[in-house]
Amino acid sequence: MELSELEYPNTVLHLPNGARVDLREQLGLAARESFARVGLDGRFAVLSAFPAPSQARPRDESERLTERLRRVIRAFEAPVIDVLASSPCGAHTEPSVAAALSRRDALAIARLFDQAALFWFDGERMWIDWTDGRASTALPIASSAFKVSGLRAGLDESGAH
Repeated sequence: MELSELEYPNTVLHLPNGARVDLREQLGLAARESFARVGLDGRFAVLSAFPAPSQARPRDESERLTERLRRVIRAFEAPVIDVLASSPCGAHTEPSVAAALSRRDALAIARLFDQAALFWFDGERMWIDWTDGRASTALPIASSAFKVSGLRAGLDESGAH
């Protein structure tokens, strides 16, 4: 299993309104309402020009690529919503953008920016769409009681009674 296959499913999205959406958990009404409050009604993609934690690139170069990513998305006449994708502990953060693009266009854009994958929200569920042609991965990949933090697996006992 590639490292990116472990990284992507363990992402938390931080929306501009302060809402936090943990992709390790089933997305319910509260998550959909949080998306809608920032203008993400229905289907949308979350894309980044930043490298995965297992890769390296100077931050200023990634910031320049993010500006280019915004311009490319705007060429599709889609509003761009800034989101921050992070590891659950916050050690890795990736400035990202969300936009109501077609799934096909989102994949083409992700490939243009050498991304391994993107997140796709179909209106009900979040997916990882891999740019190498692999089948999409439905999220969450584990029950809400089992969460992966970094590369260590553990049992979330916060609601264990």
